[in-house]
Amino acid sequence: MLALSLYQPWASAVILLGKDVENRRWAPPARVIGQRIAIHAGRRVDQAALADARAADVPLPEPLPTGALVGTVRLAEAHHATSCGCSCSTWADPGAHHWLLADPRPLTHPVACRGFQRLWTVPTDLIGGIR
Repeated sequence: MLALSLYQPWASAVILLGKDVENRRWAPPARVIGQRIAIHAGRRVDQAALADARAADVPLPEPLPTGALVGTVRLAEAHHATSCGCSCSTWADPGAHHWLLADPRPLTHPVACRGFQRLWTVPTDLIGGIR
């Protein structure tokens, strides 16, 4: 299974709060479209986004998991912003590749794991903990 690392609180927003687009500078490989991928909460926290979420009373987990797999999503579609005019989601960023995420499934407990840049393969010994 492949995984994608996101800063917090964005990883939790994807899994728990309906963030249905991940904006990237690169398109995913075509073979991944339609497949489930794991969402990894990286060790880095976007402090400005976290402060905004807390100010808006967004229900985030406490403590916010970092350095762990937190759930899975299906990569339903991907396209560049120029093909949708950013009308595909309120989360869509102009100038980015939009990865449309569907069917989020949170893990019962975060699974500690080192993350990597771009798409990466979940270690085989952790697959059972996320399926």
